[in-house]
Amino acid sequence: MKKSWLQKIINILFYIIFVFTWYMVSNYAFSPWEDYSTLLNFIMYALLFLTGFFHHIAYKYSSFKTLSNVILAFFGIVSITFTIINTHYWHTTEIVAIITFVLLLLFHLVSCGKFDGEIKLHEFNVKMEDGRYEKVTVKEKIPNNNNSNKIDAKTVLKKLLKTILILFLLLVISFFGLLIFVMVDDGNFDEMVKELPTELVSQEYLNEFNASDYVRLEWDSLTIKKERCYYNNDAEYIIVSEPTRMISETGEVNYNTYWQMGNNKNVIMKLVDEDFGNYTRAHYINRNCVFPDETDKIVKIVTQHDKEFNFSEKQIRYIENLIKNFDNDLIEKDKIDWIDVRGYLDDYDLVFCFEGFDDIRLTCCSIVKDKNGQWYLYNDAYSYSSEEIKFYDLEKLPQDICDTINESLK
Repeated sequence: MKKSWLQKIINILFYIIFVFTWYMVSNYAFSPWEDYSTLLNFIMYALLFLTGFFHHIAYKYSSFKTLSNVILAFFGIVSITFTIINTHYWHTTEIVAIITFVLLLLFHLVSCGKFDGEIKLHEFNVKMEDGRYEKVTVKEKIPNNNNSNKIDAKTVLKKLLKTILILFLLLVISFFGLLIFVMVDDGNFDEMVKELPTELVSQEYLNEFNASDYVRLEWDSLTIKKERCYYNNDAEYIIVSEPTRMISETGEVNYNTYWQMGNNKNVIMKLVDEDFGNYTRAHYINRNCVFPDETDKIVKIVTQHDKEFNFSEKQIRYIENLIKNFDNDLIEKDKIDWIDVRGYLDDYDLVFCFEGFDDIRLTCCSIVKDKNGQWYLYNDAYSYSSEEIKFYDLEKLPQDICDTINESLK
């Protein structure tokens, strides 16, 4: 069947939305069934591939429209279902998924066109129970079996197998091409090495070093989240050390070389290839690393950007005592009284530095200032509305501590 210009344009729009749908499928997490995520991802990609293939068949030929409609509808239902399951509640992602499916279905139906054939009307006089005759009209769809655009199932199957084979060959060629590229190209490895120290660790350190004693930090971040670790409060430990020495006997660098972080055995780092030649620093922490807790003395308090608060020892003990009495008390406040002209809280994380721990710090609370200039200590805060903000354990700070904060932040 000859396609109109409108159908040709709509068909192009279909493939644009189709490409976007591939991106959406790549972001599915299948959180309730993580053990089967690989299988579920394969099923979703297979459904999407079949959706595109049978759309092409239905667009080019006048047959297989019903099958393509069924496959597209089934994919849409499964896609939206997985999207809702992944997020657990209704928000923008679900709306985007539904709009995408509706556009796919609409563009598919319009581009493929209507029924190709002849519609005949048959009229009958039907005798009713009371003896009257009523005229009844019946529509009969007569397909155009002589249409050259028809295609049989055997030919479609051959085209499907040929398409799968071509895709497979393209993937194999791309894989080996990428493998060869990675083998001959070191990426940014040499540049990253130049930024690292060349001084070697001591022979004593080298003799006792065992890479299996270390575990890689999640996301290669230098912050470590722990639950109920400081006066029964959740906290984040922050590693502040930098690479200091190469863990090597000869001084030669290879892809398995580690570097010491700081001046102890707590943390090491290594350059790893995470993205085909794009090397990044991976950090590893000693399995036996000791972290500071409430039994250790706080010697100073700083911000995340290392700006020190000039608190006296008495003021530090006062803040520590407030943290000790945190009980997750939820307090609601009017948002307008707490946000600045940019629409953000005027707050700072408090980072505690402990005696005997030069490279590990801890944060478990923040300070925030209201519009009257009063500082408060709080555990956590969140806001799901434009009018209210909710704080956990909001504690008003005395004037002397407020003055110290203001003076330190100048």
